[in-house]
Amino acid sequence: MPLTAAPSRAWAERFDAVDWAALTPNLRPPYHPRLDGAQIWLPGVRGETLQDVLDIVAAQVDEVGQQVAAEEQTAVSNARRAEQDAKQRFAEDSETISEWWKRRAG
Repeated sequence: MPLTAAPSRAWAERFDAVDWAALTPNLRPPYHPRLDGAQIWLPGVRGETLQDVLDIVAAQVDEVGQQVAAEEQTAVSNARRAEQDAKQRFAEDSETISEWWKRRAG
């Protein structure tokens, strides 16, 4: 099953952590999906069950993608907020030092 590109490390780790056997008995080890670059391969899955398994794997690919995207967006938002907080603290500290210097020099 091809992906559009090789996924990020975070995506790969989350995909590897999926409890495939809980989703369908057809994916019990050693038959669970494996990630190899931009490909997901399904060892030992054949015949009529293949389409059902592909639907399950595709749903998990979408779910993992959504989870990782949400986590990345949260990380970006948190970094932006931390940067804004640091700038505000710097401005406040600069003002305090400036006021102190004026009083001291004055």
